[in-house]
Amino acid sequence: MTQFQPGQTTLVEAVQAFTAPPSEIFPQRDGTSYVRWAYKFSVVTDGLYSRKSVTLQFGPDQRLIRLVDSTNLLIEPWLRTKLLTPPQYPEPWQAGGRFGS
Repeated sequence: MTQFQPGQTTLVEAVQAFTAPPSEIFPQRDGTSYVRWAYKFSVVTDGLYSRKSVTLQFGPDQRLIRLVDSTNLLIEPWLRTKLLTPPQYPEPWQAGGRFGS
């Protein structure tokens, strides 16, 4: 996930990075989607159980917006902060556009 960039990374790139399709996709009314990858492993005889999951929010353009939730994933603090922060898009007047033109 270190290569993930909010506002840039696409859903297709996330699927390739996780080498698996998402476990669940939750479409939202605003056109965004919550996409969840989950991995579960258990050995009942030894009582060994492991679960990892990550949920990411993608925009209508299928670009990463932010990290929503993660379970049992070691994510460096700097990376967690980057992924929790939605991308900042400039206002039209900041992008060189002319208001009212």
